[in-house]
Amino acid sequence: MAEATLYHATSHANAGKILREGFRIPQNDWGHFYAGSHFKQPGSLGYGTYGFLEDKQLAGEFWASMYKSLSRYDIMRVEIEYRIGNSLNFVDNLEDMKYFREFLKDPFFHSGINNLHTRFKNTFRQHALDGALIEYYIKNAIQRGWFHQIDCVCCATSTNVYDRMNIFLPNGIEYCIRNKDIITRISIRSD
Repeated sequence: MAEATLYHATSHANAGKILREGFRIPQNDWGHFYAGSHFKQPGSLGYGTYGFLEDKQLAGEFWASMYKSLSRYDIMRVEIEYRIGNSLNFVDNLEDMKYFREFLKDPFFHSGINNLHTRFKNTFRQHALDGALIEYYIKNAIQRGWFHQIDCVCCATSTNVYDRMNIFLPNGIEYCIRNKDIITRISIRSD
């Protein structure tokens, strides 16, 4: 088992709702996903709730850069506990990275990958194509019995918090929580 403390910034009103009801984890609608008519594009690590590992400041800076008009926000402290075998770790698990790379290069999956490539794009702020490829990988890996489920995905990411600069060097580690059962505690960070 592994544990992590994540920080997630959200509006003040939404923070209260999260404390009362918990996080709502978006689920993938595969019919709309393949057609590219999804209401919400996947995040850089797929569908789920996002948080920054041990970095309250980065969570706040992310919020401020995305929602300049919404100045009132809270930073949620989210503690998770998960099985390492039920996670994709693109930070320091070379095996996870290798299997994903081999999946992307496998001709058997090229038709589906090419379809996603025409429907989703990576921009500096949002890597929707990356997220779509992760979703496609997880779906195929589960169907083939490579693993049973993926509860979270983590990756070193570059969050746009710099004035007038687009820098691709990672400035934090981001988690995408795909299964709310791994959340052990949620609180509003007050320091």
